[in-house]
Amino acid sequence: MTRSLPRPLRLLILLLAVALTGCNAGARFAYNHLDRLALWKLGDYVTLDAPQKAAFRREFASIWTWHRSTQLPLYARDLRAFAATLEGGALQAEQIEAVLDTAEAHGRRLGQQFLPAAERLLPLMSDEQVRR
Repeated sequence: MTRSLPRPLRLLILLLAVALTGCNAGARFAYNHLDRLALWKLGDYVTLDAPQKAAFRREFASIWTWHRSTQLPLYARDLRAFAATLEGGALQAEQIEAVLDTAEAHGRRLGQQFLPAAERLLPLMSDEQVRR
C-alpha cells in the first residue's frame, strides 16, 4: 500500500490546480500574444535589427503553429487526466511523479523544436550582439 501525500501538500496541489483553471482567460490572452511577448522579452538580452526580428517572427510562427496543432491537444488530454486523478481523492506520490514526468516530456518536445530555430537565428547575430 502506498502512502498518500501529507494533507498540506495535497491542499497546495489542489489550490494550484484551481488557480490554473481560474487563470484561463489570462493564460489564453498571454498565449495568443506570445509572439510579441517573446520578442519583447528577448529585447532584455539583445537588440535585434529589422531583418533579425523578421527571422525571429518566422521561426516563432513555425513553432507556434506546431505547438497549437500538436501540443495543445496533448496538454488538454493530460490536464483532463490530472483532473480525474484529483477527483479520485488522495494523491499518491506515484501519481504526482507521473504528472511531473509527463510535464517534463512536454518540455523536452518543446525544446527540441526550439533548438533548430535557434541554430538558424544565432548566425544572424553580429559579434557585438553576441558579446552583450
